[in-house]
Amino acid sequence: MELLIEETVMVELKAVQALSPVHHAQLMAYLKLTGAPVGL
Repeated sequence: MELLIEETVMVELKAVQALSPVHHAQLMAYLKLTGAPVGL
């Protein structure tokens, strides 16, 4: 689930035991596409 809060913060919710590099890459892609400066 992704949430874009006031076009400033992208929040990516995951239900996994550990984050992998692909999760980081996915968030970076979301930040690039939305122009949001911060991602969690």
